[in-house]
Amino acid sequence: MLLKLLLGFLCGVRALATENNTAQQGPPPLLLVSFDGFRADYVKRFPMPNLKLLYSQGVLVEELTNVFITKTFPNHYSLVTGLYAESHGILSSNMYDPISHKKFHVGDGNDTDPAWWSEALPLWLTALDSGYKTAAIMWPGSTVAIRNRTASHFLPYDSHVTFQQRLRNVTNFMLGDEKEKGVMFAALYWEEPDRSGHIFGPDNFTAMSAALKEVDNNIGLLISELKRTGLWGRVNILVTSDHGMAQCSAERLIQLDDCLHPDNYTLVDLSPVTALIPHKDPEATFALLNKCHPNMTAYLKSAIPDRLHYRNNERIQPIILIADEGWTIVQRGELPRLGDHGYDNSLSSMHPFMAASGPSFRQGYQISRLESVDIYPLMCHLLSVPPQANNGTLTQARCLLVAETCWDTPLVIGLVVGVLLVLSAITGEGASSSFKIHMDFSELLSGTNWSEIRSSLVSGLQFYETMMSNDNFTALDQVMGADLTWKTGRHVSATSSSVCDLGMWAGVGGAVGGADGGRGRPQSSWAQQDEAGLGWRWALAGCRKP
Repeated sequence: MLLKLLLGFLCGVRALATENNTAQQGPPPLLLVSFDGFRADYVKRFPMPNLKLLYSQGVLVEELTNVFITKTFPNHYSLVTGLYAESHGILSSNMYDPISHKKFHVGDGNDTDPAWWSEALPLWLTALDSGYKTAAIMWPGSTVAIRNRTASHFLPYDSHVTFQQRLRNVTNFMLGDEKEKGVMFAALYWEEPDRSGHIFGPDNFTAMSAALKEVDNNIGLLISELKRTGLWGRVNILVTSDHGMAQCSAERLIQLDDCLHPDNYTLVDLSPVTALIPHKDPEATFALLNKCHPNMTAYLKSAIPDRLHYRNNERIQPIILIADEGWTIVQRGELPRLGDHGYDNSLSSMHPFMAASGPSFRQGYQISRLESVDIYPLMCHLLSVPPQANNGTLTQARCLLVAETCWDTPLVIGLVVGVLLVLSAITGEGASSSFKIHMDFSELLSGTNWSEIRSSLVSGLQFYETMMSNDNFTALDQVMGADLTWKTGRHVSATSSSVCDLGMWAGVGGAVGGADGGRGRPQSSWAQQDEAGLGWRWALAGCRKP
């Protein structure tokens, strides 16, 4: 009977989703807005009523795992291409191409050479192929004729142009006129709170409060302008950022000249990720740099970790040095700034956020984490534009959408496992075989992306908890047994309390999704996962920890 109910429920949800998709007459326009250097935890650290209004009527992604190097140009290009830096070729703010011998420095004029940008196609060009008009307002790369094309409308970067002026251009482009239809995709860039973060550091509460108040006021202007023009509720709005910010100090300096004389190398980029070309034997130079400072890690290009996706491009130099969080590499000198970014992209301080609202998004929905490269396939999906090859996926991002059910295979598996537990507990039979099912299930998923499985396990357990009464938990105690060692290495001690058992299942299920295989959240932060937190609260209420 329970299986029939489950199948009927799943079929009903799928039918509803199909009906919703059929009813939609063409995609709404899409506006992408980036506030440079908006660290993820700013959302909760500072009062931001306008941003809260936006995501309370839409969705919030608490943290985006961005791409390495966590700099402005690489990450802005990743947002509109869905590619890691090694794939799209914009590797940092300063680059050297050993084939063409060209140099790239942001702001020097050579950063608009199409040769640097043509390894990928941004969305404002891809959407042209679907017959759409597009606009890019001061977005990195937007003035470049990539493969001899630009957006339908673009404006070069000018720091003197106010946010309101930039926004007015965007809305005019989206509205169109009697001569030209409005754009379907627009990208808008604003340089704060990055500028303030560099000057004052993210830990300066007074300065950053003022900077974030200005940003929130600009979000208020965005909402007001869209309402004034009648675009509010008709367009999808996606607000995000490229990276976070780390606090630096004069006590955390790494003097590169103490380890290697500047005559022995050519410096391409300095801090917090140094890129250099050794003049002599690279192995010998690496050996010197590898023991230079305990808060700096040296890598030969061939040994850069796979997880950074920063090795397979000729513009990556033979040796790179990565400073620890908050440390600054200088050749010989003083601290250049109190805040910086570019560090390892596994650090929470480097992560931005994402908020979205509009007819295609759910209301009041939040998830813990998403990859920044997932935003590109999400935007292509919203616009019904065939995406270019990319490193992102829609698996998690589609759950943000009102017309999507997220009843993918992992979720169905989680629910079925919950049903099997219900059946075994209610009948009192097959407890040992049910236990075997769970352990085999764990084995089956050992090579799977646990971030996809996380919500599945917890959903199944919530289904199980709903279906059970307190009088029917005896079999569950037998199923769980004593000490279970999960693949995360976490030991869970089951007690006689079935609420404890259930909570541990949900907690571990959520925690596994936050482990290294699930977007890189460190184990110490597992309980911050929304699903894991629910499970741990159940567990703490019902049992003793080992």
